Amino acid sequence: MQENLSIIAVPRNEPSIECDAANGTIAIIGCSTPRIGVVQCYQPLMEWVEKYMQNPQQHTHVTVRLQYNTSSTLIYLRGILFDKLQELHDNGYQVTLCWYYDEDYAVEYVECFYQKYKYRFDLIEDNDYWECDEEESFNEAVERYKKVKDIDDDDYDENDDENNKLGDEAFRVFENLARQGHARAMYYLAKCYSKSIGVAGIDMKKYNEWMLKSANRGFVEAQWAAAITCKVNEDFAQAAEWFRKAAEQGKCEAQFEIGEYYEKGLGVTQDFARAVEWYRKAAAQRHGMAIKYLERMAASTAS
Repeated sequence: MQENLSIIAVPRNEPSIECDAANGTIAIIGCSTPRIGVVQCYQPLMEWVEKYMQNPQQHTHVTVRLQYNTSSTLIYLRGILFDKLQELHDNGYQVTLCWYYDEDYAVEYVECFYQKYKYRFDLIEDNDYWECDEEESFNEAVERYKKVKDIDDDDYDENDDENNKLGDEAFRVFENLARQGHARAMYYLAKCYSKSIGVAGIDMKKYNEWMLKSANRGFVEAQWAAAITCKVNEDFAQAAEWFRKAAEQGKCEAQFEIGEYYEKGLGVTQDFARAVEWYRKAAAQRHGMAIKYLERMAASTAS
């Protein structure tokens, strides 16, 4: 099975690229004015597509959402991707290309491609996405997310059109921002996958994938969530690592947990002094269990 390709936009003048061979999906999102040059920027995509062409899915779905790009980007993508999609179409495979664009930007290029290729080519005007400030867009999506009744709610109705619309809108923003490297959006995108918000059914594989990406980018709530997942799976060493990282950012629950790990020697070398150190930090934030554990350890030492 061909491995997936996942490139998150760092630096921000380069696009995020996500390719999933098993699902036949390719997404190119963000800015494309790479300082390293177009050829080097898209080399991993070119190699991935060439390999994918050897064993494609029956239906390949491509999303392009480039906010800023150079003409050289589009010319290069034509050769390494769009022409390849035409080859798939000519060989009897289904191909769908969704191109999101701003009516004031690069329309002439988009229309040229639209006229050239014979596979399904959906042009989707989306001025609101381009005009909206990133943080404003994210915050609005969070508000929508909070209003959604998810699959765990007693009054959840999968046929509630208004509720589904809220979920779809939130999911779309989280996905777009996540693919551009937005750590908090990655976290909320993961939660969407775990609660079937904006997607058909729960997908814990996608949940873990995006939660880890967010955690690795330093978002404390994602680090906490990753630690809990590892704890449930009894991977105590990795759980300790994530608890420690979250604790270092001041999350009192994580400070208590890593304190307990040091006290019991779970995933780390047992160290009572470090346990007390972390319990004290959690207790300073009025964590009830940390206060009780400190009292217990003090009483044990005194006796």
